[in-house]
Amino acid sequence: MSLDFRLAHSFAVQRMRRGDIADLDNVGGEILQIQTIEALLDGCYDGDVTIGELHGRGDFGLGTLTGLDGELVVVDGEFWNIDPNGVAVPAPADAGVPFAALVTFGEAERFHLDGPMTRAELEAEILAHLDDHEGSYAIRIDGVFAPVHFRTVVHQDPPYQPLTEVLAEAERKFHADRLEGTMVGFFFPDYASDLNQPGFHFHMVSADRTTGGHVYDFTLTSAEVTLGHNQALHVALPERNLAEVLTMEPALRSVHVHLVRAGSATPTVLASEMGLDPDEVAGALRRLANRGLADVDEGTVAEPVYRPHLARLRPAHLPPALDDL
Repeated sequence: MSLDFRLAHSFAVQRMRRGDIADLDNVGGEILQIQTIEALLDGCYDGDVTIGELHGRGDFGLGTLTGLDGELVVVDGEFWNIDPNGVAVPAPADAGVPFAALVTFGEAERFHLDGPMTRAELEAEILAHLDDHEGSYAIRIDGVFAPVHFRTVVHQDPPYQPLTEVLAEAERKFHADRLEGTMVGFFFPDYASDLNQPGFHFHMVSADRTTGGHVYDFTLTSAEVTLGHNQALHVALPERNLAEVLTMEPALRSVHVHLVRAGSATPTVLASEMGLDPDEVAGALRRLANRGLADVDEGTVAEPVYRPHLARLRPAHLPPALDDL
């Protein structure tokens, strides 16, 4: 992934693989993120990290399960999944997680709000309390909302469609005239859009742990707001194999095959070999890296160097697999 210099200045970002998760120190204020939001938007809904592996890695967060099977809400160390009927159930330990942001909540500031207050007014109030608008924050809101609008998504099967298309067809919306509960949210700056949703992103679970989902609008009656400033982001990219390339659109698959054959390449070199526009190839390589199908060395002066990442494919299987593509 390409990192804006402001992002690198605001908090440390580390790319990692699934096997590194167990070695992470459970430090307050450091976010463990599974995959990037860009990859999720692109239709990468298979998770090879499980809920069980995330237990103990944070007590606060949000995400989804394999196939967009509901909305994940993590509060006080409890992992809740909001199913397509809007019902909160404990997330199974063996459920895969294609995307999540998880943190051990470290309180930085707490304040009380009285409404009525719209979502836009609440977000403006929170922004006024943030010390650094170029940083990232975990946001916990315990209160009463009247009304609140939220949604979940129906489970998807491969081949997956981009998220915008899924939401147009498989989104399930819910409305409550009054709901007491906890909103779990994060704030990321605009230039972090490759990593996580820019601005505010909220999920919620009711106080009685019976319902919730992804929140898109509400009126706040009263609430306690707790902010935690996050100093580091660990992005765990999924382990992919070559067979998964078959689910990609032909143009992206072609770039991946050329990268595998090359072993390593910069966007300019690969574009020259393929006879394509360098910006087009650079975008494809970034998408491959965000999907976990390529590793990138951005320490070079001129251009990043990309290498294929095929963790579950033995070298002996590589030539015939390429021929099949």
